[in-house]
Amino acid sequence: MNDREGRRLEFGAARQVVPLSGARVLVVDDESDCTDILSDMLKSFGMKVVEAGSAEQALTLLQSQPVDLVITDIDLPGATGIDLTGEIRRRGGQVPVVVVSGRASIPHAVQALKRRADDYLQKPVDPATLVGIVLAVLRLTT
Repeated sequence: MNDREGRRLEFGAARQVVPLSGARVLVVDDESDCTDILSDMLKSFGMKVVEAGSAEQALTLLQSQPVDLVITDIDLPGATGIDLTGEIRRRGGQVPVVVVSGRASIPHAVQALKRRADDYLQKPVDPATLVGIVLAVLRLTT
């Protein structure tokens, strides 16, 4: 896998500081309305968005397209967003992962963090909160 400058990146490559504008974000959600809302928010801050409708599709995209961040819904067809996070980590992926849920659930948040998600966010997503989390997980300062 190559980064934007064409340098070879391994799936388990160490994290790098990434500029917010131009950052590539993979949004994983099977509900197109939710994907559109998140994508529009991220694009309004200059980020490039790739979309997947399932964990399986997300894993396939991650093998062929470098991204700086994954934002995944918990409820996906087949494997959950928590399963996706665990599989990314199992494969050695260091890409930051933010898990989003429409249900307030402490057990889900704990599960996500145990699978080494970087953060957990509840729907509906507030744009300012989303950007704050994106900045934090991409290790940027304003």
